[in-house]
Amino acid sequence: RARRPFHKLVVRALAVAAAVGCGSALAATTYTWRGGGADANWSTAENWSPNGVPGKDDNVIFDAQSTGTSYVDEGLAKAAHDNVSGADYAAVSVCTLDTGFGGRIELKRALCVQKTYTQNAGTFACGDSIFRLGSLTTRDYSRASKHGEFFLNGGTFTAPSTEFQHYSVSHQVQFQINEGAVFNHNNGTFISESSCGGGSMNFTIKDRVFNNFIFRRAPGSSGISSQIFSVVSTNTVLGDFTLDAGQFTTKDSVWIVKGNVTVSGVANGGNAAILLNGTEEQTVTALDGKGKTFGIIVDKPEDSWVRFVGGKELIFGMNAQSSNSGYHGLEWIGGGGLDFSGVTGIRFNCYHTAIQFPPADKVILPAQVSIYGYQPKMKAVDLAFQNLVVGTTDSRLEFGNNVTNTVLGDLTVRAGGFGNNTSVIVLKGDYHVDNTYDANHAKNYGGGNAWVLMNAEKDQVITCTNSTCNSL
Repeated sequence: RARRPFHKLVVRALAVAAAVGCGSALAATTYTWRGGGADANWSTAENWSPNGVPGKDDNVIFDAQSTGTSYVDEGLAKAAHDNVSGADYAAVSVCTLDTGFGGRIELKRALCVQKTYTQNAGTFACGDSIFRLGSLTTRDYSRASKHGEFFLNGGTFTAPSTEFQHYSVSHQVQFQINEGAVFNHNNGTFISESSCGGGSMNFTIKDRVFNNFIFRRAPGSSGISSQIFSVVSTNTVLGDFTLDAGQFTTKDSVWIVKGNVTVSGVANGGNAAILLNGTEEQTVTALDGKGKTFGIIVDKPEDSWVRFVGGKELIFGMNAQSSNSGYHGLEWIGGGGLDFSGVTGIRFNCYHTAIQFPPADKVILPAQVSIYGYQPKMKAVDLAFQNLVVGTTDSRLEFGNNVTNTVLGDLTVRAGGFGNNTSVIVLKGDYHVDNTYDANHAKNYGGGNAWVLMNAEKDQVITCTNSTCNSL
């Protein structure tokens, strides 16, 4: 019989070995907890049916026959090390605590659930170990669709005292904490980081309490997700709130924040408002002047101020619909004051919202206030603006009726103008009617029922870029 060349036999053997190796690496096994081993560790093969230890591509299920306490222990193989968090992760693909499960799962090490975590019953306790959902390492966003879904339908989930990490690249990811379930923040930090251009992350979170809460964009990512809140909701953050990316859409929501707020990146407040009511001084930081914060509501103790800092322009990006007109770009209810001296200016890009400044003794204004948007209603009485820019579209900016405010520098009306209420602006600088923003709006709505009183002890200039512009 003819003998095959040796090199062809080697190639065939390597091909067979590779096929077997790939098949075993890619095959996912579903393990059901039975707890029949000598201990209660995940790393003990006899605790699972079938006999074995789940890995990063496998699924684990806890059902009505899964009893006692189960430990995610140090004996599990390391699936990855994350350079950012510094943690070594054990990992599974899917983790399900099914209806009827009455036991308890405890983390003794960091765990990553890459695709879907579903809890219908039982107890899951993270302790001080990181719980991770979605991509296995911070900068690994190569996973397929539907990674990073979370369904807390029942039972009790106690988050880590360190970090709950939600890292997802997927489109239309669901994150749900339903009313029948218990979620304990455990004084940790909740992080949601996404890299999903054009996609969305649908959050169903209502009346929940978190410690620190962070929305941010993945490092080096050009795409972000919208955080869609599918229910009208009020959630509380006891510590700090960071908005670095994404947009809150679909439903109006309120975030009660007791700590500090940071806005950066390409964030857009959308249909959400922050209620600042901490008993201590609070800060709102504009890191780069690019992100649009929520509407801000302030209701603080008498001498507890909100300081706006960062040395950049702070942009209010409230987009509440007219049917939800109770939300505001800025609302001062009472108590402490607002100090804008730490930002270069404030800009309102608000849709169907109110802008309500506190009394003069409760506000320190920045170098420039710019008011853009659609149908803003402005409450400002006896304030002294440095420079004021008005550029509202499709409507008029209305001050209160029979009020007087002062502009120490220049007043510029780019579009929109002023509405039906009679008000006076005492102007110390120059007056510009500049219709380059939108000629029709500046032409049609420039005047309204407002007056400018020019009484500075120096020459003042009135300019108009087009003869059709209506002045006040």
